Amino acid sequence: MKIQWKEEYNTNIKLIDEQHFRFIMELNSLFDKKIFSEKEMLIKKFNAIYKEIEIHFTTEEKFMHDYKFSGYFSHKSEHDRFKRNFLEQISQIDNGKMDNLEKMVFSISNWFVNHLEINDKKLAKYLNLINVY
Repeated sequence: MKIQWKEEYNTNIKLIDEQHFRFIMELNSLFDKKIFSEKEMLIKKFNAIYKEIEIHFTTEEKFMHDYKFSGYFSHKSEHDRFKRNFLEQISQIDNGKMDNLEKMVFSISNWFVNHLEINDKKLAKYLNLINVY
């Protein structure tokens, strides 16, 4: 199921909102069934999504560190766990395990929306409170 951008996803931090939106668009492109039939295309798409993840998580982690966000370690731990799992998914695809792709994409989408609605909102509330952006 594709993620529809909702106004409530906005954090009022332009850079983070732009990154969230790009990630959602990349993730939504995985719902194109043509991609599922071509292993090389799928790996290329997952790698592109991983680059977006790296950029976004680095941005958030820099904000959390620079502005001394108290939830830094737990938030970063979630990022690290997600990246490990995501890389494992790419490895499984690379090894020919492509039978659960829809479930995998659905799981990634759910994780992202939950993370955005809970943890990223906490960070955004803090950054907005101290008038960072």
